[in-house]
Amino acid sequence: MKQFALITLVFIFALVSCAPVTTVASTQTAIPTSTLTPVPPTITPTPAPENLADANDLSTWVDQYVNAYGGQVTVNSVEMNTTQLTNAIKANPDSFTQEKQINGIEYSFLVVNDAPLAINKEQKTWEAIGLKDLGNMLNIEIGDSLAWKTKDETEIHDPRYFSILERNYSVITFAQGIYWKWFEPEYNGAIDQWSLYDIKSQIAILKNINPLFTIRVQPLLFAANNPDWLSSLTAEEQKSAIEKHIQDVYDTLTKLNVQPTEWVVVNEPYFKGSGWVREDNLYDKLGYDYIPFSFQTARHILSPNAILIYNDVANNSSSQTEYSYYTDLTKQNIERIKQTGIDNIAVGLQMHLTGTVPPNESDLITTMQSYGFPVYITELDVDMSGIPENQQQIIQSDIFATVFRAAIKSGVCKGISFWNGVDIYSWPKDYLGRLDSNPTLFNDNFEPKQSYYAVLKELFTFVENK
Repeated sequence: MKQFALITLVFIFALVSCAPVTTVASTQTAIPTSTLTPVPPTITPTPAPENLADANDLSTWVDQYVNAYGGQVTVNSVEMNTTQLTNAIKANPDSFTQEKQINGIEYSFLVVNDAPLAINKEQKTWEAIGLKDLGNMLNIEIGDSLAWKTKDETEIHDPRYFSILERNYSVITFAQGIYWKWFEPEYNGAIDQWSLYDIKSQIAILKNINPLFTIRVQPLLFAANNPDWLSSLTAEEQKSAIEKHIQDVYDTLTKLNVQPTEWVVVNEPYFKGSGWVREDNLYDKLGYDYIPFSFQTARHILSPNAILIYNDVANNSSSQTEYSYYTDLTKQNIERIKQTGIDNIAVGLQMHLTGTVPPNESDLITTMQSYGFPVYITELDVDMSGIPENQQQIIQSDIFATVFRAAIKSGVCKGISFWNGVDIYSWPKDYLGRLDSNPTLFNDNFEPKQSYYAVLKELFTFVENK
């Protein structure tokens, strides 16, 4: 019985072992293949060129121009006011447009009576034209000095003035705070805090208006503003004082992240000739030798590429007696500097002119060329004191145009800068109290005068296709 049971179990086991094996396939969910729809690139459409007739500020440009001439201008033998001229331009913009290609760039100009009022670069947007736009095309710097304080020490923060600077100039001169007499009031003393405040404030203003301004510092040495304590020093002590002053000014600006590329090193040194003496306490001990010494010192301390300028008044004529004294002195001192072997030096012509003694174009060209070095007009204005009011703008426009024309024709003038270039802030009106002097391109209300358009017209005359 036990044997039978064992046989039965073996038989059952054999059946089980021989049974087919059923394989259960695992079920996997297939991952779908995603099809990415390509996203087309975002294309910003190129805006259509702005038509002059549609320019937003067209009436403003026209109004400023017409107002400079008393509210009426003659265009193509027709008297027009602002509205009439604006409508004429809108009706036929092509007749007021001139095209020029400058260095491969296409420019369009809105031109009225040969004066450009607006500019369109590469068929984009029309904008008001500025003096620097044309100056850049001619490789001539157009600049101004920064009017920072009035005679009564009131700080100047008028946005209308700042707008003029931004629109018209590529180089700005600042002087207040630099004058040695106030910068270092005591021998070997600390820098005056008020001077430092003036310097910091002006730099902040300029950076806010246009951080790309070329900066000119004027002056490092100026006989009329040398400190009195220089007189008590020996010649060698004066030389050391000069070195310290130039180093202090440079270090002060460097700490403020300013690297001026143009420096007036010496301004209005000792002079005796035209019936008066211009005192100079550096000359008293060192003679004119202090001038080449100062330039050598400046070359050693300042940027090696900086332009070093010798600057003087009334040195813009070789034939007018009241000017020729200073022209001769400038030539003598430039020769002294030249003997040191210093390069990158230039002659500064202040050119504080008057309506009663207009410059002669040929004489001015000859004088500029006679120096043998690049020339910068540094302080241009035209005092109209004593000229009848109804003649002022005509005479002044002619003088400014003559200066610009001569400067360009000379081939040696690298820059033209005005001095506090708004009538209300100008030194003849504000500092000297000559209320009828009106020596600049902009009136007391910061509006362009006829002389402004005369300068634009003169510059535009020399802008050629190239």
